[in-house]
Amino acid sequence: LEHALHQLQMKNQILEKMALTDALTGLPNRRAIELIARKELLRRARTPSPIAFGLVDADRFKQINSKYLLSGGDHVLTWLGQTLQGAIRATDSIGRVGGEEFMVVAPATDRVGAETLAERLRQTVADAVTAYRDEPIRVTVSVGFAVADGDNPVGYEQLREAAAAALSEAKATGRNKSVIRDAG
Repeated sequence: LEHALHQLQMKNQILEKMALTDALTGLPNRRAIELIARKELLRRARTPSPIAFGLVDADRFKQINSKYLLSGGDHVLTWLGQTLQGAIRATDSIGRVGGEEFMVVAPATDRVGAETLAERLRQTVADAVTAYRDEPIRVTVSVGFAVADGDNPVGYEQLREAAAAALSEAKATGRNKSVIRDAG
């Protein structure tokens, strides 16, 4: 009985991990990164500090899918997730929220910190190259960050909307750039 219970616990842990992990990139999925974001906002409500949310979106990704088909697109997304994960700080979290879009949660990050982080993410991807079937592929990303000062009691939706608006601005004004906005 004890062995069976242990097996069940192990299987439940695996299922829980699967439910919170993006199968393609291995990063937290949308549900998981939203949980992380909401936990940070709750922690921040107890001990006020600045926070930044970022959205990172691969530029012209449809062209990659058209040229390299879905398997090539999947390769690029997996590579992009690893590249972005390597460019954030240990205190930050990143997850894939859908398609070719990733969310970054950066606690204790003010506007200057968000500008630095956003630009590091953008530059790291722009400087890197991956190869699919021996063909080099370069990708750029547009980055939008929303920042709330420590005394701004902003909620999840406000931060996400402001980050989405910043991302839209980055896309609309030429791509391969980062835009920072104040939330709320």
